[in-house]
Amino acid sequence: MRALLVLAISMLAACSSSPELIWLGELESPCESESDCQDGPCLIVDGFAACSTFCYGSAAYCGRGYRCDARIDACVPIADGECRDRHSRCGPSFSPCCPGTACVDFGEWGARCARVGCAAGTICDDYSSSNGFCCIEAGDDTVCAPPTYCNG
Repeated sequence: MRALLVLAISMLAACSSSPELIWLGELESPCESESDCQDGPCLIVDGFAACSTFCYGSAAYCGRGYRCDARIDACVPIADGECRDRHSRCGPSFSPCCPGTACVDFGEWGARCARVGCAAGTICDDYSSSNGFCCIEAGDDTVCAPPTYCNG
């Protein structure tokens, strides 16, 4: 299951973020129904079900790269907004990933922006070994992958 599909490498202006894991129930985490989400519906976007957030009629409740869709009162992705940071969902309905990252399909975790160009087989240098993100081969490149891809 190590074979990953690198969909695109972005060439937009630089973005920065501190690396964070997406916890179950948070915005963009995988879901099967609304009961899996902390404060919003489970929406299917680009063929992958993920938690959204209720926006209560205001984009102020939506994170960067999202807008409030009044029809469903939930935050939905903006396809032509700012570049997407590491670990953010990616795909045709989302803005491109920031430079230095690529849109990679991680199966159950969904397609996510992942850092490219790390040393295969090592812990990614912007993570501690406790959260287990590791560098794996993906096609002709290497990417930082979530812990489930580091054990095998």
